[in-house]
Amino acid sequence: MFFPNEYSIRLKSTGEVIHITEINKFVFDQVKNNIKSIQKLIEKCSFVPTEILQEAKMGHTDRFQKYLNTQPMGCLIQIDKPICKLINDCGMADINKCHTKFISNNRGKFPICLEYSTDSIELKDLSWIIVHAWREGNYIIIEVDS
Repeated sequence: MFFPNEYSIRLKSTGEVIHITEINKFVFDQVKNNIKSIQKLIEKCSFVPTEILQEAKMGHTDRFQKYLNTQPMGCLIQIDKPICKLINDCGMADINKCHTKFISNNRGKFPICLEYSTDSIELKDLSWIIVHAWREGNYIIIEVDS
């Protein structure tokens, strides 16, 4: 298991603070040839060149903003496999709550135990990190070579 970097960046043009979960290029390079089962998740992430990501971390966000994809909540709504992988095996499963589109009127979120459906053990951690970062309102940034 790897641990992504989490931080916030204030966008210069709007003053908005966005929350980031960053997957560095070394981690992504290890799994990128085997991402077929989570391809739909990966497509919604923002791929940002190292140079531009470093600029953004120093407060220069003009070029960075062009790389941001859909907002995190929009990504959750568009997920291709929204129901928890363990829905039929879990003793606490609730079909009304155990999916990524669950947002209650009191701002509740889907359960923290939700697992995205993938057959690959090596992608299980990555998919969990992506889905749960979106759950918390974080953009997923994948660092790529410039």
